[in-house]
Amino acid sequence: MLKKKKTKKKKSIFLAGVLLLLIFSALPVAAAGQMGSLTIYYYGTTPEEESVVLAGAVFSLYRVGIYSEGEWKLEKGFENAGVSFDDTTASGQKKAAETLEAFINKENLPAKQTEKTDSSGYARFGEIETGLYLVIPAGDISCGGGTFHAGSFLISIPEGQADGSVLYDVTAEPKSEWVSDGDKPENPQPSPEKPSPDKGTSQKGENVKTGDDTPVWLFTKILAASVVVIVILLFRRKPKEEVMSSEESITEPGDKPLK
Repeated sequence: MLKKKKTKKKKSIFLAGVLLLLIFSALPVAAAGQMGSLTIYYYGTTPEEESVVLAGAVFSLYRVGIYSEGEWKLEKGFENAGVSFDDTTASGQKKAAETLEAFINKENLPAKQTEKTDSSGYARFGEIETGLYLVIPAGDISCGGGTFHAGSFLISIPEGQADGSVLYDVTAEPKSEWVSDGDKPENPQPSPEKPSPDKGTSQKGENVKTGDDTPVWLFTKILAASVVVIVILLFRRKPKEEVMSSEESITEPGDKPLK
């Protein structure tokens, strides 16, 4: 009987080990092959508080960072840009975006994709790899009797949410500024809330925090911890149960257990 229990325990440990191996081998591969998308919804607000769609605006997309060893690092070709992603504040990200844009213009680097907003103000970048991206508008847009201006911004694919979920299909709403008489205002007006074209996508007036991690690794750790707990429970037995099993295996019916 003791031999059968040992055999059963070995089989359980073997299965737990196989499960642990599958977790660490399969999940990173799936994460590496995951693709995402970025939808831009571009609109502005006139001095009369009228919301207008900004069609015909051109945006270029550059992959500037990759997530490695627990932090964002500059993509190949951007190592000499002199940018750090450690500052996750709005001002820190804005400064990083402006520095990267200047570096791109200086080095004349090509964009990954370039798209134009349609008549509804939407532009979509599909089938893009995970990473940190810089979005650069081509110029100002005239609409509603004035001109609107937007600056470059950073955004990550995927995007982590406050509830722990992950979005691979992200929607961004660039902040627009009303330009009067050719002068750009120092304090742009905040854009009102607008519905997203797709359910499940995020709405961002500002770029995401560059410190967000891809939760795939969090799921991996949780599953791995569960396997460890299972293994520990398999080894753990109550002392009385172990003594009784041992006595049953070495005594004959009618004999007194050995002491």
